[in-house]
Amino acid sequence: MPATKERIQQIANQLGYRVNDLARSIRVKKTFTIGVVISNILTSFFTEIIDQLEEHALKNHYQIIIARTNEDTTSEQQAISTLQQRMVDGLIIATADVSHILTNLDPTVPAVFIDRQPQETQGNFDVVITENARGGAAEIVTTMIHQGGQTNWLY
Repeated sequence: MPATKERIQQIANQLGYRVNDLARSIRVKKTFTIGVVISNILTSFFTEIIDQLEEHALKNHYQIIIARTNEDTTSEQQAISTLQQRMVDGLIIATADVSHILTNLDPTVPAVFIDRQPQETQGNFDVVITENARGGAAEIVTTMIHQGGQTNWLY
């Protein structure tokens, strides 16, 4: 069998075969992507968060998809919906008003709220207040990756 496997890999390399990440994500039920919904990427606070989120995600073989909403509730809802349809493994949400978002969240997709606390915390949320973007971003990604879809988090 090892000879057959080696021969198949050799032919795949010769033909330039590349793994289809979309097909693999359907099979393993994991996309290795995290959606980030952010109100304004121009502020230094959010810029630092995005930088650290991406750095930590890449170290863990994840990619992030960023959706900027300019504090528009319709854009926020559309971004959440689109990212969930793309089967992201988790959502990190830093928007101006999070109260309307809770009703649109798929309970099977882990969610982390940054910088804004929902007035209603329906569901199973942990509350963690971070002191700075650098430490908080690493903590968010690590928690999301290691705990998967077990819970929703509120940072």
